[in-house]
Amino acid sequence: MLIEDTPQGDVAATMTIMKNEENAYAGTLNSDMETFSLSDLKIIERKISATFVVQEMDFDLTGNFEDTLFKGFVSGMGADFKADAKKVIEQ
Repeated sequence: MLIEDTPQGDVAATMTIMKNEENAYAGTLNSDMETFSLSDLKIIERKISATFVVQEMDFDLTGNFEDTLFKGFVSGMGADFKADAKKVIEQ
């Protein structure tokens, strides 16, 4: 994933999503800064929403899965940062 035009510049990250035994989603966002846990992670009809905390500030992750692409935004600090990625499926 590439999160564009943040105060730290463009940030490369890897989003990992898994389903647990209760069929609930869990995930992380791993960047050069650190690994962030995704809270309230929901995927409904190819749309994702989640929250995470960076330096005690709340951020929202929203977007859509379109075939093998992810197109979305990371929102926080009063701004929206474009976030695009390519989906990699591991079994």
